[in-house]
Amino acid sequence: MKEEISIPDIKTGGVYALINRNTGRMYIGETEDIRRRCKAHINLLKSGKHNNSELQNDYNNNYPFEIIVLSEITGRCNSEKRLCAEDYYIECFRRRGIKLYNSENDKNTKESFFILASRNDASINNVIKMINT
Repeated sequence: MKEEISIPDIKTGGVYALINRNTGRMYIGETEDIRRRCKAHINLLKSGKHNNSELQNDYNNNYPFEIIVLSEITGRCNSEKRLCAEDYYIECFRRRGIKLYNSENDKNTKESFFILASRNDASINNVIKMINT
C-alpha cells in the first residue's frame, strides 16, 4: 500500500519540492496556489498520468514522497518572481549535487541569474540535511 503524500495547507503562491524520501531526488515547481498544484501532482501520480515519467516510475515502485514549501511568494502578479525563485532553487540543488526530476532545460530566466545559486542559503542547507537523514 502506498504511503499518502501530505499536502501543504498553503493556498498562496510559491516554490515547492516533491521529494523522494528514499533517494533524495526532487522535483522543484512553482505555482500561484501551492495546495492546488500539489493536489494535481498527487492525482496525476495516483492515476499513472504524470508527465514526468521518472517521477511516475518511482511513485509506481512505492517510493515514499513528501512535499515541502521552499518559498511562499504571494500575489498573482508575482509569476516572474516565482519563476526566478524556481530557477534559483533548481540551480542551488544541482550545484550541491542533488539529483532532480526536473529537466536540464528547465530554466525560466537568464543564465546570469544563477550566480545567486552559489550563495550559502540556509533553506537549501536545511533541505539537504533533511534528505540526507
